[in-house]
Amino acid sequence: TDSITIVNNGTIRGMGATGGTGGTTSGGSGTAGSSGSTGGNALYVNRPTTVTNNGTVASGGGGGGGGGGVYSARTSPKAQPVATSAGGGGGGGGAGNSVGSGGSGGTGNAGDGEAVSGSAGSSGTATTGGSGGNGGSGTWATGGAGGAGGGSGSAGSAGSTGSASGTNTSVGSGGAGGAAGNYIVGNSFVTWPSTGTRQGGVA
Repeated sequence: TDSITIVNNGTIRGMGATGGTGGTTSGGSGTAGSSGSTGGNALYVNRPTTVTNNGTVASGGGGGGGGGGVYSARTSPKAQPVATSAGGGGGGGGAGNSVGSGGSGGTGNAGDGEAVSGSAGSSGTATTGGSGGNGGSGTWATGGAGGAGGGSGSAGSAGSTGSASGTNTSVGSGGAGGAAGNYIVGNSFVTWPSTGTRQGGVA
């Protein structure tokens, strides 16, 4: 039977995940932010393998969830603007060998009156997740902030709900943070003479 030997004296990383998109508004309702993506796997094994890990094997971090969009109208007493439509912030990208990009901020709906958009999340780095973007902030509503992306082997954080101060409001929920990937897929095939540092799930 063929076998493989891997000696890792450095770092093996999975790909970082993309952050979720911020929520918007539709028909006077705040929509939820989208979930962050799942981080990439670091090693895939499907035959007998010996891995001497003198360094680090780490999965990609999960993407942060997008913040929720918020609609808020001021109907009594009437004031200008009558309504605010606020987009949520984008989720941060996950850490990885190929870093995860931040999610886009949600846009406000100009047809609802005042429209303020959320900002995009930041991309991750090799080892740390990117920060989530801020929600758009207007007279009667503030969109939810995006969640931070996960660091090496870690899940992303969930996006936040926003806030509203009008008399007729609808607040969308934040998106879920994406899961981290696996540092190894096919662990049943592997012998680890030296485990080193291993970050993430195992399958």
